Amino acid sequence: MTALKYENKESEANKTSLFSESKIEIHDNLDLTPLYLSDLEREIMIIFLDKVSNVTSALVERMIQLAFIFDFTERLILNFSPYNKDKFEKSLPVYKSFIEDFSDYKLANPQDKIDITDKIKAKYFMGEGRLSSEKKRHILVRAINKISPNTIPSYMKINHILNILEVKGYIQHTAIDKKKIWSVVPAFYQAWLARRNQILDEFEQKKKEAKNTDPIVEAMAYLFNKYTPIVLEFYKIPYWKYSDIVPKSLVIKESYYIETLATY
Repeated sequence: MTALKYENKESEANKTSLFSESKIEIHDNLDLTPLYLSDLEREIMIIFLDKVSNVTSALVERMIQLAFIFDFTERLILNFSPYNKDKFEKSLPVYKSFIEDFSDYKLANPQDKIDITDKIKAKYFMGEGRLSSEKKRHILVRAINKISPNTIPSYMKINHILNILEVKGYIQHTAIDKKKIWSVVPAFYQAWLARRNQILDEFEQKKKEAKNTDPIVEAMAYLFNKYTPIVLEFYKIPYWKYSDIVPKSLVIKESYYIETLATY
């Protein structure tokens, strides 16, 4: 198994902050931060703590909406109850088609998956004629929200959360050609990075002390029992790679499908 990596993106985050440190909502115990965030705030911060800087509103919208689209569709497929069957029957044709193609992908053998992957990308996520990739995604968003209102966050809601996170002092923006470019506030990022490295030190120590045949799994189990999944996800500690536990974050949970089926 690959060892966990320490991060050092100081050069990326070492930019002049738009906020004084006194405005930054850093709790005495930084581990409480993700617990005080709403679900959507936490999902957006997970994106930011991965990208750190040069983040556009469009990127955040795309990542959030795709995560919610795949999660909702997966749950619909896995639990095809009479209630969900009714939702399926009331779906717009484009979403019915997406459910069927996504189901086929999940059930296909590795060889067939290649062809279905290309089909899903081209049909639902790649620009075509007057239909941009963004418009195609928005068609799926509207189709899902029609049968399950407010399930997929809108552009307006996502931008509202970005502004809230900016006011709280977690992220900041600069305007380039009238376009907002976002980044993590350096003071917050440095606090986050220092705490993440402390947890990684703890992980390495537990690996040395492990009595199991797989010290990584044992050390990760220790972290999982000590910290909540939400906290570990916030610090990019991938406990899910060493267990059969599904991540709480939809951005993390659906990252494989986002990268495989919707990235080109």
